[in-house]
Amino acid sequence: MYKYILVATDGTDFALRAVREASRLAAAFGSKLLILHVVSPMELPHHVSGGALSRLPRSVLLEEAESQERQIIDHAVKVAEEAGAKATPAFITGTSPYEAILHVAEEQHCDLIVMASHGRSGLSGLLIGSETKKLLTHVKDIPVLVVR
Repeated sequence: MYKYILVATDGTDFALRAVREASRLAAAFGSKLLILHVVSPMELPHHVSGGALSRLPRSVLLEEAESQERQIIDHAVKVAEEAGAKATPAFITGTSPYEAILHVAEEQHCDLIVMASHGRSGLSGLLIGSETKKLLTHVKDIPVLVVR
């Protein structure tokens, strides 16, 4: 039924549930699975502004941020493999996660997008959690599965 499934992850437990569900579907249908993590360029200043880390060279901070992003995607790939799916990991930098997800899904000709119903907690949760709603509003021809 589905040939190419995109699942978005931000590393949260909610997102990992979506990864598991997308992986089960990919395994059942023999679909390709793309695990996408959208990296916001705004995250770095948010973590370091005014703190002790702000005195570290930018290259060190970027390297650490990249390492954390890699851990998120590597863990999601492991979860997918445990569910029986072979996954391709991908990163994209974008200020708007829903736009980045939609862009990649269209560019790669995905025929299903899987997302968590909620994202990160706190203020990030308000921003990230609303990304699913935004995507649902703007997607045209690709079905979306929202996982709780």
